[in-house]
Amino acid sequence: MARTSLVRRGIAWTMAAIIVGSVVFWGVTHERLPENIRIATAASGGLYHEFREALGAELIRRRGLEVAVLETEGSPENRRRLLDGTAELGVLQAGSVSMDGLVALAPLYRDVMLVVVRDGRGIEDVRALAGKRVAIGLHSSGMQVSALGLLEQYHIALDSLEAEEH
Repeated sequence: MARTSLVRRGIAWTMAAIIVGSVVFWGVTHERLPENIRIATAASGGLYHEFREALGAELIRRRGLEVAVLETEGSPENRRRLLDGTAELGVLQAGSVSMDGLVALAPLYRDVMLVVVRDGRGIEDVRALAGKRVAIGLHSSGMQVSALGLLEQYHIALDSLEAEEH
């Protein structure tokens, strides 16, 4: 458990360093950063929460900026906040929302969607999930958008599952 926590923390700090470097480079070469930066990510407790905390701390330390971290429901809200100007930075899950009107500064890591089941359940294909209890991500999150897209691709109606949001 402690090793997992260290790995997650290391990933969060690495992602923060990449984004901070990209933001600093962009700010120096393109235009000045605003004095106040609002970062839209996701709910507390997840990897994106750790990332936004690390990014906020680095922006304060390196640039002396005032940083506000915004807890959101996920990628769709983050996209909306970026477009309506209520956030300057946001984390979006690849493929979960349109990037029209936005520019990606840096990838955090490759998003891979895995469908994992316990061995011995007789589930050999995604279509066999119908009627089963399935975690589909947090309400309105990028993960939920991706999970629902996957189910749609396999013609699995949400009401045919015991869908759990978490």
